[in-house]
Amino acid sequence: MHRVGLDGIQAGMTIGKTIYRIDGVLLLPEGQKLTNAQIAKLKRYHIQEIFIIDDDFSSFIEESPEMHRAFIVAGTSAEKAGVAQTNVLPYNQVMGTARLVEADKAIRQALIHDAMTKEEERTSAKKNEVLKDIKAQIKDIMTSPNLGASIDSKRTNTMIEKLLDQIMTSGDILHHLSNLRSIDDYTFSHCVNVSIYAMIIGIGLNMKTESLHALGAGAIMHDVGKMLVQQDILQKPGGLTSNEFDEIKRHTLLGYELLKKVKNFGEVAAKIALYHHERMDGSGYPLQVKGEEIPLYARIVAVSDVFDALTTNRVYRSKEPPHRALDFITTEAGKHFDADVVDVFVKQMAFYSIGTAVVLSSGEKGLVSRNNPQFPHMPVIRIVTDVNGYRIPQHLECNLFIDRHLKITSIWEL
Repeated sequence: MHRVGLDGIQAGMTIGKTIYRIDGVLLLPEGQKLTNAQIAKLKRYHIQEIFIIDDDFSSFIEESPEMHRAFIVAGTSAEKAGVAQTNVLPYNQVMGTARLVEADKAIRQALIHDAMTKEEERTSAKKNEVLKDIKAQIKDIMTSPNLGASIDSKRTNTMIEKLLDQIMTSGDILHHLSNLRSIDDYTFSHCVNVSIYAMIIGIGLNMKTESLHALGAGAIMHDVGKMLVQQDILQKPGGLTSNEFDEIKRHTLLGYELLKKVKNFGEVAAKIALYHHERMDGSGYPLQVKGEEIPLYARIVAVSDVFDALTTNRVYRSKEPPHRALDFITTEAGKHFDADVVDVFVKQMAFYSIGTAVVLSSGEKGLVSRNNPQFPHMPVIRIVTDVNGYRIPQHLECNLFIDRHLKITSIWEL
């Protein structure tokens, strides 16, 4: 099976992978023989590439590998790449901004689709449903009138087993986490996300399964004490007074006291609730302990907690792009955060999901096409528009690990 640009397909070729519209509606099924009318239909929906079954493809003249290979350039503008201006469309002209944004979304969907195996495609929707169900369960537990009685160790362990399974079987867990986030129920999605991040770090630290379960359970309940503080302060959109901040800080002690009383829940969870705001230099709260006086589980959750908080929209501020959150955490490694934990976190995480729309420091816009495993904060970007907002051919890419002068400055909301 070969991936072929739309200009290279011909009537009679057989579709290798089912083609979907950007809204998920099936466009053409796998195994379908293409007609000229269907090719025109693909063009109307701005489909850029499709998969063609090898046996049929071999009967046509195959384009050279250079036509399919995404090239890497230092400048990435159309002019620097040697792309004729006749191949570049003004972003807000000819087709109109709305249709071009739709085309960008189609490219994004294609990138995500290409990154998945058929098995991953079949299970992706199921993964989302599992995570949403766990979030709903956490919300049910934490909003119960009898909070202490609603926390059940068996139920929590079942959720952690499911989350751990998602981590072990998902190649792009961040893509699924982003679907959970909303401002209105931040605390509940945050608890699920922090649990996943924490267990990913735990895996990187070679923790045994039993320890991962304890870590995950404590992480998913780390903010349970927030249900016991004044909710109007918790949701306040502006800055907090010193008294209000003191009220918020009580959630660590309240969570600790609550989890200590839960039968069979374990001491690890209670200590995570108590210590996750402590810092390596002793500047945290509530006990101002430092270094290894802070349990390892809590040091792991501290990193996970801050990263998710920074990369999520809140009532009082907009989210930071992952690279800025990462910059903050790495800058504070050894001072606020355990340096070894931060090092593992950086190595374990793919900070930009395939298809994430980004703005580069050059002013160009693009979509993440793949990640560099050893340098997850430096992905490969498929350029969509140049610095002047003009369209760039689909096969123009830059590798941020190679092109060190370029950085991601913000997330581009399609």
